[in-house]
Amino acid sequence: MGPTRFPYGQALGFTNQFNYRGTTAGNITGTATPNVTEGSLFYANNTDVLTITNFILSDTANRQAEYEGKLINVFFIDTATRIANTAPLVLQGTDNLAVGTASAGASFFTLMQSRGSWYEVDRAQPNRSEVTTFVTNAQSSLNIDGVRVVRLNNTGATTNTIIAFSGGQVGQELTVMQVGSNATRFIEGGNIFIGLTNAMLINASGAYKFIKFDNTNWRVLAISSGGSI
Repeated sequence: MGPTRFPYGQALGFTNQFNYRGTTAGNITGTATPNVTEGSLFYANNTDVLTITNFILSDTANRQAEYEGKLINVFFIDTATRIANTAPLVLQGTDNLAVGTASAGASFFTLMQSRGSWYEVDRAQPNRSEVTTFVTNAQSSLNIDGVRVVRLNNTGATTNTIIAFSGGQVGQELTVMQVGSNATRFIEGGNIFIGLTNAMLINASGAYKFIKFDNTNWRVLAISSGGSI
């Protein structure tokens, strides 16, 4: 037998992925545990926030060995789907897996099944930025999903106060810097623990690092400059 050739290239999905025999093939909507037994190409497309906690393979009690090494490829074509970085899903790193946006296009990732768990093999997140600037003059909490560096830009007339972070994964580290003309202050009382003081001022030259140490709370790791108030 000679080598296998594909004259027009090789595709993973149906000829028309979104309209196969009158159905939406490979579409993941409305379930946190989609069945991926058949096929290897899937599209996450949700309008309401949805966190996927597992990818289901039928009759694993009797067929687990048959699924060993199965690969699935998932595109995110929405702005609402998340992937949980908890068993049986084993993702790379501790960030939330960001979804695509209308301007950036879809995010994409590949998982391999092995002994009942799904291991991330690869991911692509076009135009993803780990540096986010927040206009903080009217905010008391910052959502830092997928963010490593925060630039605070207080455009208000007075010092603004932040008491909490939302989102993120346990073990995620976050560096915070001030870029606006007015200062931003972090205080305890929400889910931020400072330790030596109950408040600290983020000034123009300061850099502050936080770590998420459980499902809710954040602790200050280091302060390079600036003062507490």
